[in-house]
Amino acid sequence: MTVSTSNVTVVICAYTERRWDDLAAAVRSVQAQSLHPLELILVIDHNPQLAIRSRAAFPDVTVLENTEARGLSGARNTAIATAHGDILAFMDEDAVAEPHWLERLVAGYVDESVVGVGGSIIPDWLVSKPAWFPAEFLWVVGCTYLGMPESVKSVRNLIGCNMSFRAALFQSVGGFRNDIGRVGTRPVGCEETELCIRARQNLPGKTLIYEPLAVVHHRVPANRCTWAYFLSRCYSEGLSKALVSLYVGSKDGLASERAHATKTLPDGVIRGIKDTFSGRERRGFGRSFAIFLGLLYTAIGFITGSITLSLSGARKRMATPLDNKVRDARKFLPVRVMEIELSEPLPSVPHMDVETGQEYGKALVLARLHSQPLGNVSIAFNGLPVSAAQVGEHIWTSLSERIVEHMSRDGITINGLGAAGLTSTSRPRCLEQRAEFLARAPFISVVIATHNRAASLARTLDSLARLEYPSFEVIVVDNAPGDDTTRELITSKYPHVRYVREDQAGLATAHNCGLQAVTAPFVAFTDDDVEVDRHWLTTIAEAFDLGPAVACVTGMILPAELQTPAQLIIEEYGYSKGFNRRVFDLKANRPAGILYPYTAGVFGSGANMAFRTSAVKAIGGFDPALGAGSLAKGGDDLSGFFNIVTAGYQLVYQPASILRHWHRREYDALLRQAYGYGVGLTAYLASVVVHQPLRLFDMALRAPFGMLHALRLRTASAEQRAAYPLELARTERRGMLTGPALYIRSARQCAQIKRARSAKSGSV
Repeated sequence: MTVSTSNVTVVICAYTERRWDDLAAAVRSVQAQSLHPLELILVIDHNPQLAIRSRAAFPDVTVLENTEARGLSGARNTAIATAHGDILAFMDEDAVAEPHWLERLVAGYVDESVVGVGGSIIPDWLVSKPAWFPAEFLWVVGCTYLGMPESVKSVRNLIGCNMSFRAALFQSVGGFRNDIGRVGTRPVGCEETELCIRARQNLPGKTLIYEPLAVVHHRVPANRCTWAYFLSRCYSEGLSKALVSLYVGSKDGLASERAHATKTLPDGVIRGIKDTFSGRERRGFGRSFAIFLGLLYTAIGFITGSITLSLSGARKRMATPLDNKVRDARKFLPVRVMEIELSEPLPSVPHMDVETGQEYGKALVLARLHSQPLGNVSIAFNGLPVSAAQVGEHIWTSLSERIVEHMSRDGITINGLGAAGLTSTSRPRCLEQRAEFLARAPFISVVIATHNRAASLARTLDSLARLEYPSFEVIVVDNAPGDDTTRELITSKYPHVRYVREDQAGLATAHNCGLQAVTAPFVAFTDDDVEVDRHWLTTIAEAFDLGPAVACVTGMILPAELQTPAQLIIEEYGYSKGFNRRVFDLKANRPAGILYPYTAGVFGSGANMAFRTSAVKAIGGFDPALGAGSLAKGGDDLSGFFNIVTAGYQLVYQPASILRHWHRREYDALLRQAYGYGVGLTAYLASVVVHQPLRLFDMALRAPFGMLHALRLRTASAEQRAAYPLELARTERRGMLTGPALYIRSARQCAQIKRARSAKSGSV
């Protein structure tokens, strides 16, 4: 292809007037190029005032407004859709191109196999470059870094501040992904990396080249010269790389990073240490330390992102746009939630609620045998009720092995499951054993933390009153109440319940307050939006009876209803950890996987957890900087599970310990929950580092292996891999980005409150 001025489009994207002077300099540098472009397109990212100002200031520039989702990817795609050039060159609004920049980029397209050309990016430090800032990490500020080629060479990907592509490439492989990359000042990226890898995978024989003589100068402001920005950018890069690897595979997604991490960075550490001890550079050790921390934070970000995406079944859902059928209630049929005891005659299952006229699309049936849960069975109605015989066929098809195994332990032989159920003339052996256990069952305290939800709390307390357990107490912790409604409810309707008030907001703080009131050898925690099964405490106590090393028991969380699309999404996302009992520790019961025990989500959930009281007090209770109601929004349960296991105790996941959770009905509430989950996950990891600094080294040792292994984690069920709205996935990732910072702020806030309380008590 012969390149001329008639077929090159230059694209610059901008979003804020605070960079107006930078933007004007960028535009002038393009207009002064030795090779004049066909057109210069300036895309304004959802800022109408900036668009108006730009049109007035740059009459020779095509000014567009981003027509896609807010962010750099959407802005670039807007330009791609309207550009007339055969080659599109991209530059940032805070960069200035050297006069021959475009000419040298375009020269690379003489080779027809070349589909993209990028150039070098030199940092323009607005303040002195920090002495500790390693050249190997100049990518943190969007610049060419030590380890990149020094001459023209084929590369895996180009850097966004200085890159160009043939227009035909976008027609073949599509544009930039909107769910990856920078939005405003959020320090993430990798959208161009994913595009480049996708292009190489889909266009065999085509190549991308790096031309170091095609130079732009990138401005680096003072706020990007701090440790806080450096570490935040490294962490965010890890999150972004996890998502890129999800799309393109870990082999291609991490190829350059492996070489950089295993060769360039170790060389940089050694060089910095040598410079320090040889006297050539006093700050050499600082650079070595920055390389270590940068790699560590990047690895933590990657591992965190990989775990979250993998455990949430993200591989399928990331490629699935938001399903309007899920969001549109008119096209949604609720799911009937019910339980069937197989030792009794089986019921027929109607497809419609007689009282309300509500039609159901299917039923989610919990099959139990002698009260033991065997599994969930999904039964489609197809507009008709399902007879008892048909119910038996469905359950037998799905759970026959479990049914036969259970009945064999009871000394009973069966061949199938009919409408009459599995009735028996003698008392089953399992029920005899349970009766013997209940005769010596230990005293248990139940702690419920609540905040301004008296009606929901009453439902939970009513379910506790139906427990078939001989010896327990209930403690309600009224957390930062807005009025006396909860206290009045307890006083008037539940006089047997102990009422405690905790004015400092936060679920972990409330749990610690309740823990102080506990005198029982075991304490069970649940939430104020659940209904516990009548055997809940019995099965918890049975799990503790497995041995003295068992210090924590978690249980199964099932939906109380599935009446809305949002509730179905939550259930598909997955509270349940399955129907097999599991024991976790650091010895014989250690699951395979390099990331264990940091993957604390495998242990269970805080709405259904119990502890040996002496053990949970020995680990210091719960971190008050974590949990719903705190700035960290969650993670208190994960931290508690992690601390129990790493302290040498055993944790048991007991599926027979069941409660029903009232999932959020509204989609907006689900969005807030997704954000809180993301925040809580990374806040928990930050808590580990803060309270156990030596684990930094443990994480660093695991990080290279974790990068490779984390992507292999998958959810166990097909339902958990079902379509999941991209909007929720993005919201989770936004939460993950802010989790560590919010944890630090929350920890400082808790310390201030503690000092204020100490000062107040000391003055009394």
